[in-house]
Amino acid sequence: MSEQITEFLAMGGHGAFIWPAYLIATVVLLGLLIASIRTMRDQERVLQQLRAVRRGGDAPHDKVGAQDEVVE
Repeated sequence: MSEQITEFLAMGGHGAFIWPAYLIATVVLLGLLIASIRTMRDQERVLQQLRAVRRGGDAPHDKVGAQDEVVE
C-alpha cells in the first residue's frame, strides 16, 4: 500500500516537477479568489453608498471608494 502511494507521488520520476507546479497553481488561484472577494466587498460598499445618496440619505463616508460628488 505505501509503495503504491510512494510510486504515485513520484509520478514516474516527474513528481519533483509536477507537485511544485500544483502548489504554485493552487497558491495563485487562492490569491485570485481572495483578491476577487475583497474587490467585490469594496464595490458592494460603494454601491450601498451610491444607493443611499440617490435615495437622499446620508452615505457613510469612508476612504475606500467614497466619492464626494455623484453626477446623475
